[in-house]
Amino acid sequence: MDSEGYLNKGLRLANKLKFDEAIEFYDKALELDPSNAAAYLNKGLLLKAKGKLKQAIECYDKVIQLAPDYTAEPVLLSEFSSTYEKMGEYKKAIACYEKAITADPANADFYRTTILKIKRKL
Repeated sequence: MDSEGYLNKGLRLANKLKFDEAIEFYDKALELDPSNAAAYLNKGLLLKAKGKLKQAIECYDKVIQLAPDYTAEPVLLSEFSSTYEKMGEYKKAIACYEKAITADPANADFYRTTILKIKRKL
C-alpha cells in the first residue's frame, strides 16, 4: 500500500471513531511520504480529540512547514486556535482567530465572538 492508501485507511478508521488505529495508519503514510501534509493534519485532529494538545500543535506546525498555503485555511486556523485555547495559551489562540477572520470572512462574527470570550479569560 502507498502513502495515500494508508491515509485513506486512516480516514475510514477515524470516521468509525477508531482513533488509535487511524493514527497508526497516518504514521505509516508518513513513513512512506514524510511530506504528506494531509496525514499530519488528520493525525493532529485525532491527537487533539484524544487530549494530546501539544502533539496536535506539532502536527499542525508540520502542515504549515510542508504546505505554507494551509496558513490561510480556515480549518487549520480554527484548529490551531481552539487547541491553543484548550492549552490556556490565549494570546496565541486570539492571533490565530484573527487570521481566521481574514481567511474566512463568512464566519467572522463567530471568530470575533470567540476572541471576546477568550479576552475575558486574560
